[in-house]
Amino acid sequence: MRTCTKSGCITAHLNDNGYCDTHQQYYQSQVSERHKRYNKDRPSRHSFYFTNTWKRLRDQYIREYPLCCHCDALGITKLATLVDHIVELQDDYSKRDDYLNLQSLCHACHNVKTGKAQQERKKNELVKGIGRDINQGW
Repeated sequence: MRTCTKSGCITAHLNDNGYCDTHQQYYQSQVSERHKRYNKDRPSRHSFYFTNTWKRLRDQYIREYPLCCHCDALGITKLATLVDHIVELQDDYSKRDDYLNLQSLCHACHNVKTGKAQQERKKNELVKGIGRDINQGW
């Protein structure tokens, strides 16, 4: 038994989310609010992920290729949990529903791939700034 996470509440519970039965509705409203803020700040290109076209394409792809392709290349058999765009939407939005631009990845490989892409993007932005003409100003 644990004590409720809600400030001031000392009720014991067995719930996985940390809140007693009395504060479950409070917890759900907090989660809902967090999701709203997250989705409001996402770029408009991410709305594609909520379309039926993407959901059908993703489901079909993961049924056809159920193993993580990065782990498989290393000789590890691991089920894929995500369908990833090889060329990210941010780099080429026209490839968003291109079947050849997809790959099945596990969560860990997806995080590594996305992190490397973000680092590369930041590095390229810095390099663009270095090559400026002095007379143009910053």
